[in-house]
Amino acid sequence: AHLLVPDVSLPTVEECAADYQARLDALLRQHAPDGPHLTTLSLAPDGSVGSVFPEWYMHGCGERARWDLATQQRFGVICPSTTSFECPQRVAVNLRVVRKSVHILVFTGNAPGSGEASSS
Repeated sequence: AHLLVPDVSLPTVEECAADYQARLDALLRQHAPDGPHLTTLSLAPDGSVGSVFPEWYMHGCGERARWDLATQQRFGVICPSTTSFECPQRVAVNLRVVRKSVHILVFTGNAPGSGEASSS
């Protein structure tokens, strides 16, 4: 079994994302070229899916480029940001990873600690 998570001990979010992308590419190439077996993501009250925040891809300069990153055809890692949560900067997989997953574990909830999990 393989569990892949971002290495948040790295000095910058960009280094964290680059490292996560390299490890994701290697893992998928070696063990799951068609997509991961399981992906976890959250559905939040602000409309975000897996840290793809509407305010990140809909507002500000480069909005089309941001949406393209989130929906690109290759398995990728993105660095979205938000003002809606305590942790404003995120490192997350793009929606291609989610779409190609065999199983998806979804966390939902309106308040911290009130989430419930469901799987598809």
